[in-house]
Amino acid sequence: MLLLIDKTHDCPHVGCNKRFATPGSLGDHLNEHNGQRPYLCSFENCSLRFSSKQLLSRHIKKHERAHKCTFEGCNKRFAFRERLVVHQKTHCDDRPLVCPFEGCGKSFKWLNSLNGHKRTHTGEKPFHCTFSGCERSFGYKVDLTRHIRTHYGQHARPNPR
Repeated sequence: MLLLIDKTHDCPHVGCNKRFATPGSLGDHLNEHNGQRPYLCSFENCSLRFSSKQLLSRHIKKHERAHKCTFEGCNKRFAFRERLVVHQKTHCDDRPLVCPFEGCGKSFKWLNSLNGHKRTHTGEKPFHCTFSGCERSFGYKVDLTRHIRTHYGQHARPNPR
């Protein structure tokens, strides 16, 4: 069942045209226009203030980091469940994404890794150097970033410190 909420509270600022379902939501929005931040974080040693209850609530989750990785010895915590789910992939050996090119057989955990790998088969190089006179292109953004350093007289791979 789709629940439609009437947004009957209009922002009075010229050119804004935003509408809100409750007077409280409109009030929080008006705080953004006026630069007011009446919502103070209550955590010790944190003096951040926010224009809306929603932004404060999101910030507090970062302090709480309620979503803990249960992998033995990891102890990482995350403010948002979605970040924990992504993190947990680092602990498993599952590689469900298989390269579709015949005879390759490589598999990946991450979609972006599979997509980058596929470019090794197609020869696609979507990352182009924008320096005048340079027409080089790369299959991976990291390779373009390294290349751009050379235009500034730097080593492509800076020495680790």
